[in-house]
This record gives sequence, structure tokens and C-alpha cells, in this order.
Amino acid sequence: MPYNRPPPEERSRRPDRFYSVSQASVYHSQANASIQQEITSLALSLLPSQEDLSEAIILDIGCGSGLSTEHVPCHSIGVDISLPMLQLATSTTSTGFVCAAAFALPFRNELFDHAISISMLQWLSSDQLVSFFNQLKRVLLPSATAIFQVYPLDIDHANEMIQTAINCTGKHATFIADFPHKNSALKWFLCIEPRSTIIQEEDEKCPLARRMHGSCAYNYRQKRGLTNERLVYEHIQYAWHAYRKVLREQYLRENEPAKKKHRKERSIFPNEQQLVKQLLSTFCTKLTLDILKKEADRVIHLMHATYKF
Repeated sequence: MPYNRPPPEERSRRPDRFYSVSQASVYHSQANASIQQEITSLALSLLPSQEDLSEAIILDIGCGSGLSTEHVPCHSIGVDISLPMLQLATSTTSTGFVCAAAFALPFRNELFDHAISISMLQWLSSDQLVSFFNQLKRVLLPSATAIFQVYPLDIDHANEMIQTAINCTGKHATFIADFPHKNSALKWFLCIEPRSTIIQEEDEKCPLARRMHGSCAYNYRQKRGLTNERLVYEHIQYAWHAYRKVLREQYLRENEPAKKKHRKERSIFPNEQQLVKQLLSTFCTKLTLDILKKEADRVIHLMHATYKF
């Protein structure tokens, strides 16, 4: 995005002021459009797999200039507090849009089948989070699922989102990491679903979600019959690189013990040492990428089991 860090939501709780006419135009770029499409597609892929979403009424909260709303079912509605952003949205997309704050949704009770939101939740203050989740509970059907792509400021902020969602909606909330893009850029998703649909699962922490000491979406997707291809690829790549790092360290220790470590040499985390040890013990004394791909489920389980933070 075209602003300098720290991000605007850390400096201001007023997206309607931050997204002026000029800033909205910068946001509504072709480059950002492709990013929003990928994130929106992943958010939709986290909704229940057994449902036909083509006729669903989905609420896109914090829809901005409509870059995300373009990719939801045609009966859906986008809502945003920034008028300049919505003016861009209505000029490029035929979906219905409403100018309103997320914590004061102007819709009747139990109108929407599901809800998604891309990069909105972190803008809300603690009080606004409470108001928003109360509003969300009111406008969603009891059977609805809500998926939020978020940028939490830190672990405490993420935990606040989770706990507020649980307390206000009475539903189950899960905070997971996934990979919407073609590169390895990780994004965080808050998934809220009815307690009646909860599938008992272990809260396995994942090294891919190290920054928030969190869980990846692998178990969430697997238990709900959702596709997992990209997540499997990222886990295998992590395990393979950990194995190569450990091998290189062993080689340097045995053959060039006096050689000074290069300042850009990647450090080996304790969980990587443990992971490689378990992989070699489980499979063979010499790993290949093909072996890891063939045993992907077991490799991912070992990654989660050996990760300690």
C-alpha cells in the first residue's frame, strides 16, 4: 500500500478521513485489484464447502472501492464508511453498496447468509469491536459463517478480536494463517462459525504462523473438507529448507570448522532441529523432496508437533 509504516490504523481509527478522494484513487489500482481478488477468493474458500454460494447473500464489510465485492455472489451487498471509496465502487461494479459504519449496520435482522471482510477489523477500537460484533450477530442468520482477513497489530490485539467475537456473537472463533497469493506472503483470518458445526480439533501451533504464535489453516480446512493445496506446498517447502539448513550446518562443522559464519547465514531455529531429527527418524537417513511430498500429511503433523514457542 502507498503509505509508510506504521500503518494508518495504528495512527488513526478514522478510515473515512484517511481514505480521501486522492487516497481512494491510489488504493483503487490494478496492482491492488489483483491482491484483493486473491485475498477475497481465499476468504470465500473458507466458507462451508457444502453450500452453493452462487445464490447466497453475502455482506462485504469494509468493502472500500469494491475490489473485493467484485468477486462475491451477485446478490451480495458491500458496506463501507468512506464515501470517496464507495463512489469508486459504484462506478465500476454493479453490486449494491451502502455507506455506513461497521458498528452501526443499517440492515434488518438475519438478512445475510454469510459475511466476509478484507482488512477492516483492525481499524476498530475496543468499544467499536464490541458494537460491531453485536451488529454482526443481529444481521447474520444463525447458521452463518463470517470470515475476516485482518492485520492485527500484535498478539494481544489478535486475542482481543477473538474473545470479543466469542462474547458478542456466541459463536466459535478461530484465528488462522493462510496463503492467498502466488508468493509466500502470509495473511491472517478470523473465522467465526456456529457452535453447532464445530468439529473437535487440536489447537496445533505452526511455525509458518510464528509471528502470532498461531495456527495455520491446515487443520481447519482438512476437518471441514476444504481444499488445502497451497498450504501443503508451503509446509513441504518449510520442511525441505529446514533439512537443507541443518545439512549445511553439519557439513560446515565437519569440514570447515574454522570458517567464520557468514553474516547472512540463516539461523536454525530449535524447532527446525527437532523437525529434521523426527523426519530422519520417521522416514530415512537421507530425505528427498519427493519423499516429503509423498508423505505430506505426516510431514505437516511433525511440523506442528515439534514446534514450540
